[in-house]
Amino acid sequence: ARAIYILFGHLPHIIGSTAANGIGLAGVCPKVRIMALKYYDSSGSGFNNLQNTVKAIHYANKMGAHIINYSGGGAEAASAERMALEDSRARGILVVAAAGNDGRSNDLIPYYPASYPLDNVISVASINRQDELLPSSNFGKIVHVAAPGLSILSTLPGGRFGMMTGTSQATAFVTGAAALLASQFKDVKDFDYKALKTWITQGARNMPDSKPNHSLVAHGIISVSGSLKQAKGWLTQKDLPSIALESVKKRNRN
Repeated sequence: ARAIYILFGHLPHIIGSTAANGIGLAGVCPKVRIMALKYYDSSGSGFNNLQNTVKAIHYANKMGAHIINYSGGGAEAASAERMALEDSRARGILVVAAAGNDGRSNDLIPYYPASYPLDNVISVASINRQDELLPSSNFGKIVHVAAPGLSILSTLPGGRFGMMTGTSQATAFVTGAAALLASQFKDVKDFDYKALKTWITQGARNMPDSKPNHSLVAHGIISVSGSLKQAKGWLTQKDLPSIALESVKKRNRN
């Protein structure tokens, strides 16, 4: 029963952290439009599920997604998957991907798709409430930012709520932040994944130095306020109007 619970609870838990509507708890960006794609087959082989993953990415690409949340992955690169994500890049799509939960450096042992050297990919590690990297979280110079990932309360099937831990949960927060920051573009046609990635990475705040060998990510901890400052500076340089972004109060009951 536990395995089934985790399997079917993962997707709504991720969506809740990204976009829950405030009933019970609020996601980072409640008004974002979600395209939920079911592709994982618990009885299928790893190869079949990889094929399903690639099909899902291509579908999202063709259906006009602007941001893809990839709360998953593995240690083996796949040319078909990379090609699908290269197609995402060609279409201007930002991909937010989990760094993995192996407690190791992705610089030494890559974790995909987070480790593909594509400029439209953001790799996400997980931290606790003290801004410390979780022991289970992967890290490294090719991991861009970290976000909360310990005992995250979010939505589950059947109108329930529950806690989960991992880089999948951290990735959901960064996806929500990316969607929230995308509101700075005056028109959907102005969406720029390179600008959005720059705002997120350059707006990040520093991680504590207590464990420098195990707290290494390239840019630090995601900060929506810091990213917003980056966005306003970018928009000023581009001579484009910015949209006011009000602060979001913490409403999660945890």
